[in-house]
Amino acid sequence: MNLLTCQPRERTSATGGPGNLSRFRNEMERVFDRLIAEPFEMAWYGRNGKEWIPKLDMIESADSITLRMEVPGVPPKNVDVSMCGNVLTISGHKEQSTQEEGKDFYISEREFGSFRRSLDLPAGCDPDRITATQDNGILTVKIARLKDAAPKHIAVKSVPNT
Repeated sequence: MNLLTCQPRERTSATGGPGNLSRFRNEMERVFDRLIAEPFEMAWYGRNGKEWIPKLDMIESADSITLRMEVPGVPPKNVDVSMCGNVLTISGHKEQSTQEEGKDFYISEREFGSFRRSLDLPAGCDPDRITATQDNGILTVKIARLKDAAPKHIAVKSVPNT
């Protein structure tokens, strides 16, 4: 399985620094990139406190699949990891730390609320050998592969000309 990520370059204004128009364009590109990458998810859910989508990495090796997800501020008791068939589901909830009534926010970018990610895993994952740990805001889920599911190398032989 090959996973590719797109890292869009930051645009700058004609003067060399990030201008207002450039920042607006960069933000719009991020929104549209997310809409294209996740067409059935609303990219702006996190801003209204209902749902947010944590970023993750999935690494595949011969003996396991490791998933690392950013969940800063989410205590382990608020995270649920489950597997049904080859679908791994991670869900949780991040509480808003403070309610500041009567104040207008100048900037409010932190995300609160619920999240849920379901991932189709490759065949051969062992549902009885899954571990989940959380350290410094990173959730690590390791799924062992079944012994007979390890990739096998097949030698390619040349056919003699007749």
